[in-house]
Amino acid sequence: MKPIFLVPFFVLGLLLMSCNPTDVIEEPPVDEPIVGGDKDEHGCIGSAGYIWCEPKEKCLRVWEEECYNNIEDAIKFSLSMKYDIDMADIEVDVLKQTEDHARGSVNLDGGGGIFLARKTNGIWGLSFDGNGAISCKDMQEQEFPPDMIEDCADQ
Repeated sequence: MKPIFLVPFFVLGLLLMSCNPTDVIEEPPVDEPIVGGDKDEHGCIGSAGYIWCEPKEKCLRVWEEECYNNIEDAIKFSLSMKYDIDMADIEVDVLKQTEDHARGSVNLDGGGGIFLARKTNGIWGLSFDGNGAISCKDMQEQEFPPDMIEDCADQ
């Protein structure tokens, strides 16, 4: 005589083994933003690293492609990103330049100052801007030529 009371457990076990938990599809919560759904007014997707490049009039990633055609545009672009102002409102005059370093004057929306810029991996970036004290130590670490940082000071 076979134990009949075990049959339901056997059938239940077979059913459970045939279930595949990956068949269940979960819907994403409605209140979470969709990655890549953050296009700006130019169609650039910020979450993917794209920003609007005014000189080239297109979206790009600055670590993949330069946004400017010359050092003046590079400095204007960096300042426009830093201070959230239009590049057209920025005046730049490069006073001294080597292959990898530059110093000049800048006028932002009526306010003036200086800038120090350094080229790293082929891309110009700001090392200093404004009217405050320039750190000798910081600029020497970035290998600025002495004639570009004559007015530096450390406290």
